[in-house]
Amino acid sequence: MTERTLGIGLFVSIVLNVFLAAAFVGALGLAGYVARHPAAPAMRQAAHSLDSTHRAAFMSLLHDQGSAVRPINRQARALRLEVWQAMQGQAFDPAAAKLKLAQARTQTIAARARVEDAVVDFAASLPTDQRIALGRALERAMPRGRAAGSKGVGAPS
Repeated sequence: MTERTLGIGLFVSIVLNVFLAAAFVGALGLAGYVARHPAAPAMRQAAHSLDSTHRAAFMSLLHDQGSAVRPINRQARALRLEVWQAMQGQAFDPAAAKLKLAQARTQTIAARARVEDAVVDFAASLPTDQRIALGRALERAMPRGRAAGSKGVGAPS
């Protein structure tokens, strides 16, 4: 092998490694975003089932609702963090921890309900074909798991 061939090979190797490292970091970032915002990608994906006018209105609705529930979700996360930190102390109060976790769950459910209700109100204003398309897209975007009523962990046999 000549020195020139080795130089080209080294250059190609460096470029490939930089590309792979950037792709890996990007994938980690996306995975982190999806973990923190599980509904966001599904709702945004469902928006693509709408025509451009309704899609823009739906994306605006999602943005507005996201801004409105963000403080509620932050508070719920802060309550959970307080519980996890309290578990590390000597004077841990399980009853107080459960109360904070119940508050966090209530806040999370209220935030989700607000967004879902806004989506239903939006869908009610759509022409029938657009409402049907949005409903199908939202159904397809739902996580697949055991169907309601199927026997899972803790279900009576």
